[in-house]
This record gives sequence, structure tokens and C-alpha cells, in this order.
Amino acid sequence: MNSSLRDNLMCEIANMYYFKDMTQADIAKRLFISRSNVSRLLKAARDKGLVEIKIHYSSQRCYYLEELISSQFGLREVYIYDHGAAAQDQVFYSLCCHVANYLHSYIKECSVIGVSRGTVMEGVLNNMSPCEPRCEDIKLVQMHGCESTSESSRSSEDLMRRMLHLCGGTAYYLNAPLYLNSPELREQLEHEPTIRRTLELISQVELVVTGIGALTADWRNTSFLAKYLDETTILELIGLNCVGHIFGQFFDVNGRRIDHSINDRC
Repeated sequence: MNSSLRDNLMCEIANMYYFKDMTQADIAKRLFISRSNVSRLLKAARDKGLVEIKIHYSSQRCYYLEELISSQFGLREVYIYDHGAAAQDQVFYSLCCHVANYLHSYIKECSVIGVSRGTVMEGVLNNMSPCEPRCEDIKLVQMHGCESTSESSRSSEDLMRRMLHLCGGTAYYLNAPLYLNSPELREQLEHEPTIRRTLELISQVELVVTGIGALTADWRNTSFLAKYLDETTILELIGLNCVGHIFGQFFDVNGRRIDHSINDRC
């Protein structure tokens, strides 16, 4: 049997099994093949991607923990979900859906919104519906410098354009590199009119969409860290008890900004 005929057979068997609720024995009888062949062809259909199975885990709000964290840190709103035994990619997908729904319902109440970079931001926009009517009065602000070497689909510039397309409004870019060679050069650029205008808007931001990056032992597999920092800098940050980064700024386990030159050049 050639490949095309075999694929058609697998699809037909999958259709009978998953949509017509036929048993494997019934399918075997209908097609004049053995039940073991039906089982093997169903597995082959899944392995080849002709059939995709998704498990939609239910998630529950953790209201007590939300109230505890809200009180402890003075936060207006906290949403915490328990996804049980869901796989990591399913949890990530669910997280992005929750954030996209929240953002979609809240965005019209804001006048200045900050946009970051990364997989979380990309996932949120992938699951966000276009605003109707469009929010032409809002200002979208790039929260940190440009990452010219990063993946285009996750860079802050590209994500700004995507959010502009979804929501409307006006985009304000921070046209400078994320990291500069010296704090002095950073200070000089801060006085450039176009950059100063964006920095002033950042101070007015009412809502920021961002992930939080971790500094872990496998940092080489993290594109952001591997492309911007050498091993010496990473080891220095770890030696200063750094645990993560946000907007290119590195912090310790208590959320305090690390005293390192990388932060001064951001």
C-alpha cells in the first residue's frame, strides 16, 4: 500500500474511532482487517500527526492564596490558578489564555500600556482577540531597549506592532540598544529627545504586560541570556545571589536590584 492510501486509511479509521464512537472490533469488522491492525494504525496516525489529542485540564482559582498575597504586597488584583497535573506546555497555554482574557477586558480602562518581550508576551498576543471598537486613544510604550539579535517574533519591537494591530492606538518605541557599553553612554542617550519622550511615558504606564526571566543553571539554553551576557558576567551575577531579571534588570531573591555594571548599562 502506497503512502497516500495508507494515510487515507489511517484518517478513515481515526474518524470512525474518535467521531463515530465505533470500537476497534467494529472497525476491524467493517474494513475486513484484524483488530491489532486497527490499533497499530490508530497509533501510527497519532505519531504522524494525522490525529492530535488535547487534554483540557480544568483550573481552579486559589482564592485564599490570592487574598494572602494581595494583603502582603498591597496588590489590587491577584489571580492564582491551580492546574493540577497538567503538563508544562498546557499550563503555559492556559496562563496565556487567562492573561489575554484579562488584558482584553481591562485594556480600555488604561491610557498608557507598557509592552515587554519574550515567550509569555508572545503567547498572550497569540490568544488575544482584536479590540472592537479599537482603542485609538491608548499609548503603547516599549519598556526597554531593542534586542537586535533576538527572535523577531518575540522581540519587543515586533510584539509592539502586533499589539498595535490588535488594539489600535499609538506606539512609542525606545530606539536604543538594550545594553550599552557604559553608564555614561546610557545617560547621554537618555537626553535624546525621542528617547526622553518614551522614557517620560514609561513613568506614566498604568499596565505592563511582561514575563519574569529566571537565572538558572541551564542559562545557556535561554536565548535572552546567552545572546547578551558572557559566562563571566553570568557567574558574577550568580555570585551576587541573582535569581532573575525583568526589563533587562537583574534582581536577587528579595526583589532587590543587583549591584552590577550590567544593570547600570541597561
